[in-house]
Amino acid sequence: MNDFVRQAYDAIGDAYLEVRRGNTHDVPHLEALTRRVRPGGRILDVGCGPGIPIASYLVDAGFQVLGIDISREQVRLARENVPNGEFTVRDMSKLTAGEFEVDAVVAFYSLFHTPRDDHPALLSVLRTFVHRGGWLLCTSGSTEWEGEEPFLGTPMRWSHHGPEEWIRLIEATGFRTESARLVEHRFDDTLEHHLVVLAEAC
Repeated sequence: MNDFVRQAYDAIGDAYLEVRRGNTHDVPHLEALTRRVRPGGRILDVGCGPGIPIASYLVDAGFQVLGIDISREQVRLARENVPNGEFTVRDMSKLTAGEFEVDAVVAFYSLFHTPRDDHPALLSVLRTFVHRGGWLLCTSGSTEWEGEEPFLGTPMRWSHHGPEEWIRLIEATGFRTESARLVEHRFDDTLEHHLVVLAEAC
């Protein structure tokens, strides 16, 4: 699945950037996070994509941003679009405990591109990156689902739990959920629904 997703995001680099460039629906969630992270803090963007709008917003807000993405093309675009960020090609499923030390982890539209059976281990690793009082801001699907669908003209795969199970998994790794919201927004010509979770490490 990871190789499939890598190839897909390499193929849709510019198209994905153009759609994400016009997205503003994530800003309120980012504002909620930045009110809680110390000024100038370090934030890890897992599945950073082309750097717009997530990493660019955080850098403009004065934070140090480290971004990782499985796609070389997405990382190339992120480096071009957000020169003050630091971006690396990494497969999130191969991250190791304690590899990063940050004040918050952000993962928008990325974790569900890995097999859902791997999500407990992945969340556990992400928890080791933040100190007690650090933050996780992430999205997941609005329902339990696993499968393949066209995405900007290219086949793409997703794998996610339903909202209750996703929140349970997050809290089982040592986070306390501060907010969990089901939201809808347009992506290209499609109305999408996602769960957005903001959680504090405890």
